[in-house]
Amino acid sequence: MDIFSQKVVVGDGAMGTRLQALVGTSQACIDGLNVDPSFREIVALVHRSYIEAGADLLFTNTYGANVFKLSRHGRDHQVHEINLEGARLARRCAGDKLVGGSVGPLEIFSARDDYSEEQQEEIFCQQMAALVEGGVDFLVLETFQDLAEARLALKAARQYDKPVWLSVGGVQNGRTGTGADVREFAGLGADMLGANCRGPFDVLETLQILAGVTSLPLFARPNAGSPEIDRGRVVYNVDSTQFGQYAARLVAAGATMVGGCCGTDPSHIAQVAESLRLLKPPPPRRVSEVRVYTHSQPAPLPEAPPNAIAEVFAKVRLVVSVELRPGRTTPLQDFLNSGRYLAQRGVHLFDIPDNAGAKVTVDPVISASALQAATGIPTLVHLSTSHRNLIATQSYLLGAWQAGIQGVLAVTGDHPNVGDHDKYASRVNDVKSSVNLMGLIAMLNEGRLFNDTPCFRTNFCVGGGFNPVRGLTAQVKWLQRKLEAGAQFVYTQPVYREEDVDRMLEVTADCKVPILVGIMPLVSRRNAEFFASGKIPGVIIPEEILNSYDPHEPARDSQRRGVDMASALMDKIRHKVRGFYLLPPFGRDHHTVVGELIASLGSLKAGG
Repeated sequence: MDIFSQKVVVGDGAMGTRLQALVGTSQACIDGLNVDPSFREIVALVHRSYIEAGADLLFTNTYGANVFKLSRHGRDHQVHEINLEGARLARRCAGDKLVGGSVGPLEIFSARDDYSEEQQEEIFCQQMAALVEGGVDFLVLETFQDLAEARLALKAARQYDKPVWLSVGGVQNGRTGTGADVREFAGLGADMLGANCRGPFDVLETLQILAGVTSLPLFARPNAGSPEIDRGRVVYNVDSTQFGQYAARLVAAGATMVGGCCGTDPSHIAQVAESLRLLKPPPPRRVSEVRVYTHSQPAPLPEAPPNAIAEVFAKVRLVVSVELRPGRTTPLQDFLNSGRYLAQRGVHLFDIPDNAGAKVTVDPVISASALQAATGIPTLVHLSTSHRNLIATQSYLLGAWQAGIQGVLAVTGDHPNVGDHDKYASRVNDVKSSVNLMGLIAMLNEGRLFNDTPCFRTNFCVGGGFNPVRGLTAQVKWLQRKLEAGAQFVYTQPVYREEDVDRMLEVTADCKVPILVGIMPLVSRRNAEFFASGKIPGVIIPEEILNSYDPHEPARDSQRRGVDMASALMDKIRHKVRGFYLLPPFGRDHHTVVGELIASLGSLKAGG
């Protein structure tokens, strides 16, 4: 690549955002356009427009063309075809210019434990082999933020006789979105090192940091500013003139190549070419000019206060936790009065669900904080992974701790289609499972956010769910994952038969944390049929329980039947289990039903 000794090289601009603008949607499989007869020419048009604007090289339209990302569009069987055609398209458009084979990260942080390093490396190789076959001059690992993943990708790339560029993405104040120090990427073994996918200011700062720790050639591909949401569309508002002015500053910081990332178009690249036209490439930096850096240890954080919920589990032999749901059409005072009623009957814990059944409710942290203050009973919240993105989830947890909430039941949550908002609400997948949520809470308990940014230390007592009446073998395996992630207690789905409890106790004999058995009395035939129909995921009603309800009997008799069956089951198993998780049946004043169940246990002051 002699061109780098002759001039400052002009890179191309964005592919993804540019193609989205031309195709007219952000939902399309952008990499798949390489093999779509209707859109392939648009990809070529973008490539040619950058060459015409003055670019000396092109990156292929294959950033997300790995099996994981393509599977989201049902195109995981086209990995080889999409990458091969992406390389060939760029090669034809580039002429005698350079072509870099673009390889993006797998971005499987939450599912990484499901795949060995060898499997992840092989996934990178699938993509890289096709790019090399298609005629790329070098491989460029774009927008990597995770050190372990970058290391695996570089190991895979070294199997091919091509130079390897590594571009670190999303760096702000010297750290990536995963918390990695950008300086650590300098020692991974790339041939060129760069920064991309932040605005010009951040990329310039990142390049200055990298220039201080490595003698590798550097390159820069900033976004056209930060993304903004304008009437539902994501836009970038740094114009080409301002962008071009930053190009010279990037070269002064050590860049031998300057291009563009998200939001840039041919006008930005034309301005870069004009700004760099008379500049000479920066001289190579000698190793002696590179500063050595060491990891600094943050000051220790103060210890969080003791956890009242953990103390209940430690001191009480038979724990009773009651789920209460604040109504969305009734005053919060009614909810608090229900709590006071149950508190007087000896309940040890309250727990508040998080949009159970995908229904809108009063915020669980607000409700839990008010209930705890009104009753003096430690109150935990359920927290669903599917309702909030990663930022909101962490903010919510920090707010919960400041509001006095010390316990979290980590759940995946119900799909929006279960509830009354159907297609109008979306599932959020930043935190993909309850196990991942437990890992996130463990970091907060150490005083760290997801990306290792410091925060005040929490001391949440975290638990998980368990369904002992469906797919028990798979459930036990998933329970083990939760225990390994730090679960300190377990609440089960409702159980209606002693034999199901016995089977659960047998397969969980090695479990060292308290398991509270779910008890939800059924108060009518219609109530039983509602749950038996699968209306609420995870709740299973045995046929003999359903058939024990007469659809014609008076409502009071049906309710009595439900309370008696639940009380009888509790009496049979109370000496086998560590506690009960009581769920009031739906409806007004049904907390009194739970009051009857608590009364059937006798005095709870000594823990049963």
